[in-house]
Amino acid sequence: MNLVDRKGYETKDINSIINGPELLHFLKTQKGSRMMQKYVNKRSPEEIYAILEKILKNIKDLMCDSYANYFIQKLFQCCTCNQRLEIMERVKFF
Repeated sequence: MNLVDRKGYETKDINSIINGPELLHFLKTQKGSRMMQKYVNKRSPEEIYAILEKILKNIKDLMCDSYANYFIQKLFQCCTCNQRLEIMERVKFF
């Protein structure tokens, strides 16, 4: 899925970002956080779980980031109950 920002510039394929090593850095940018918020809003629980698996060990860091925290909030809204519990277990001793 190719996404185009407001200025019309085509961005990297979002799936290659999710599966690549730059996902955490991408989430910490304003543009990346916004794009990923829109992306997870329309995803199935399985697709959300695939993203969650990739970021779960860094979720505390992302929650404290000035841009990534917005993505984490949206992700939490789109998660299933079991996925939310998994996130909460990870951060309960924050």
